[in-house]
Amino acid sequence: MKIWSPLFLALLAHACGESTASSDLDIVAGRADQTWGSSVVLVSDTALGSCTGTALTSRHVLTAAHCVQGGTGKPYVNIYGPGQALPQKNSLAVLKFDLPAGIDASRLDFQADDQRFADLAVLTLAEPLPTSIKPLPLASSYPGRGATVLAVGTGEHDRTLNAGAEMRSRSARTYSTSDSSGSIVMAAAYTNKGDSGGPIVFRGSDGRWQQLGILNGTVEYQQNILDRYTSVHEARNRLWIQKIISAR
Repeated sequence: MKIWSPLFLALLAHACGESTASSDLDIVAGRADQTWGSSVVLVSDTALGSCTGTALTSRHVLTAAHCVQGGTGKPYVNIYGPGQALPQKNSLAVLKFDLPAGIDASRLDFQADDQRFADLAVLTLAEPLPTSIKPLPLASSYPGRGATVLAVGTGEHDRTLNAGAEMRSRSARTYSTSDSSGSIVMAAAYTNKGDSGGPIVFRGSDGRWQQLGILNGTVEYQQNILDRYTSVHEARNRLWIQKIISAR
């Protein structure tokens, strides 16, 4: 699979979704990205597990609510060095994180007050990300059922610890005909522990990569285990994200 852009972050946090997908189908079977260099950051916490996230602006990172709500530590951002190394002393503090009203990840309740699906969290950083990290635009349209997208994550590799937070990706297909509920179900399960909060992306009509959703975990549907994402294109989720990153 093609690895494509320096826009992702790994988030070490309290709890992240585990997939029951077989190891020959999940992101860990994807191809490692050798192009990140110093363009990827790792967001760390003293809580358990690991998650993935994306840059929204130079001061904001998007991930899943269940990755941060209930964590015991305060996240911080580590900047990758050349060759995907993680320098010991190169970090940015996280001032706060925001969740949609009504979300209670501790009870696995991802329905916001208006009943939309919204497993979302926006982290506000104490200082800007380096200029090498380019924000990933939110999708301006939903491509429909059967669309080919790219799933990206930093989870376990072939069921083994991903100590270096290596990025992997692979193509996937959407199953949902619409994202109006706030969620997007995929046609299969490709993710693994640590991929939560990671994006699915596709090229819009203008040719640019756009972020369509972020991983919540897996869901059982007609006796199949499928990946489920929170849509960041859905109008209410998109408006909430834009409100948070626009706040002064």
